[in-house]
Amino acid sequence: MTEQATTQLAEQKNAIGPTCEVLNDGTYGAIYTALMERAKAENEGLYQAAIAKCKTKRQRESKAGYYAGRWQQLFDAWLNKKIGNLRVRECLTLGFVPEVIC
Repeated sequence: MTEQATTQLAEQKNAIGPTCEVLNDGTYGAIYTALMERAKAENEGLYQAAIAKCKTKRQRESKAGYYAGRWQQLFDAWLNKKIGNLRVRECLTLGFVPEVIC
């Protein structure tokens, strides 16, 4: 890896900002709960939409699985410290997750 590439990687990592590990328990819990509720609702909606398109029992059974929307992707990225608290709070304030973040 070149020196320039190493510098760019370090800058990108620093651009993420503080992650979930630096929050106090109350703030962490509030963000965790908000993200979990939004992800759950969106994932359920995606599943129900897929089921609604089915005409037979076999088709419905084939739709069992994992449905993850943007909120779930944001939640997972936040828990894995790949996205900072500021971005998460921005999404919660806006009420949606821009495609760029996912």
